[in-house]
Amino acid sequence: MTTDDTEKRPDQRLVVLLFCSLVGIYLLVYSSQPTSLDDQAVIAEAATLAQHGRPDINAIAYTEWLLPICFSGMGRLGVDGALYSKKEPFRALALLPLAVAARALPWLPARATAMLFNTLVTAAGALALYELTRRLKYRARTAVTLALLYGLTTFALVYAKTLFGEPLAALLLLVGLMAAYRYRQQPERHPALLAGALLGLAIGINNIYALLAPLVSFYMFGRSPRRLSHALSYLIPIAVCLGLLGLYNWARYGTPLQGGYEFAEGEGFTHAVLTGLYGLFLSPFRGLFWYNPVLLALPGWLMLRRRHARLAWLALALVAIQAVTFAAWWSWHGGIVWGPRFLLPMTPLFVLCLAPLVEAMWRQRALLVIVCAFAAVSASIQALGALFDASTYTNTYLNTHYWTGDAGAPVPMLADDVLYNPGLSPIVGHLALLYAGWPLHPAWLAQGVDWGHLLVSVALIGLGIWLASVSRSGAG
Repeated sequence: MTTDDTEKRPDQRLVVLLFCSLVGIYLLVYSSQPTSLDDQAVIAEAATLAQHGRPDINAIAYTEWLLPICFSGMGRLGVDGALYSKKEPFRALALLPLAVAARALPWLPARATAMLFNTLVTAAGALALYELTRRLKYRARTAVTLALLYGLTTFALVYAKTLFGEPLAALLLLVGLMAAYRYRQQPERHPALLAGALLGLAIGINNIYALLAPLVSFYMFGRSPRRLSHALSYLIPIAVCLGLLGLYNWARYGTPLQGGYEFAEGEGFTHAVLTGLYGLFLSPFRGLFWYNPVLLALPGWLMLRRRHARLAWLALALVAIQAVTFAAWWSWHGGIVWGPRFLLPMTPLFVLCLAPLVEAMWRQRALLVIVCAFAAVSASIQALGALFDASTYTNTYLNTHYWTGDAGAPVPMLADDVLYNPGLSPIVGHLALLYAGWPLHPAWLAQGVDWGHLLVSVALIGLGIWLASVSRSGAG
């Protein structure tokens, strides 16, 4: 057996450990029913595709007539009179295998099966972060720690129980970044093609990610491509995905440039950017660092820059473009959600910046205590988000007491105080729900304890722990 084979075996076990443990934990917060219109729309789209081969969402058309366009309408009428999702189609296509499985196996509940999607996607995102960390030559325990920090102490945990597209975008962008890094290390056509394909698929979730393509291109090729064929390998899949999106829009709305959003009705980049940036990063209402204290990673970024300067600057640039773009979006806060939903795809990059700190903490007890303390606080905040539906506090308290109906306000439809007052933060609201004994949201607790569900979750976590011990002994 070669040395490389010996080194790979603990890593292979650790990958299985991470996947089993994370899926087991996510099953403890899993919800079997969609709670947002966004979730309902993508389930309807995937189900219609599986049953009729059409991507309409006529099955939930009635909800569109109940809500004004400025309050989260999910669809737009096409030229054929059918209602189509305003979102790009790749998320529904990715969900299609689960929709087909539920249709082929009658004992699988369609909605409950679909709701497993982000459980698997988020766990896969943690594995991708582990792999990238190892490729950057950090130790296995550092890579495992980063994967667990992402999967359990950031708001990725809460979104694992939803069907929002951001967890899938995070996975695609992270693996695409890994392919770009591989190209920097070994310029070949395959990683360039893979990076372009993954970024193209991310654009199929949200067109905004097209803005990231030039940054990744500059990172890979510099000011002039090393080889034109490699640059074309990167650009062609992006162009193909954009072309397919144009054809899809043409089929729906009669023009390739018309998507599902109603810009004429106010759904556009109309928000004050500075207010949006404050809201996304610092506000108690949606601030990234309020919901994820563990991501206060500036010292880690400075250390990462010394070791991987180009990658560190790329990560910072990607975060900046994402933040500025969504800060200007009319609904910058992402709707009735937990934390700044639109920053979730960048969260693995924040966690990656913690790698030097995590690597150093194994030798410095004080740093270990600090990182563990921040991680514990962050994990507690995610637990509050996972125990209740995000709409519960918003609908029962914020909308009752702070509703204004002003779509142009700093927080659309709500009073300005919601943006600035820590006492009105959903984190505080969910803590109040917990103290009040409000019914818990996870499926295994929703109607009394589901012991079968709990047994599966514990078994997966136990398998992960056992594999961790085997990996430790194998590595030693």
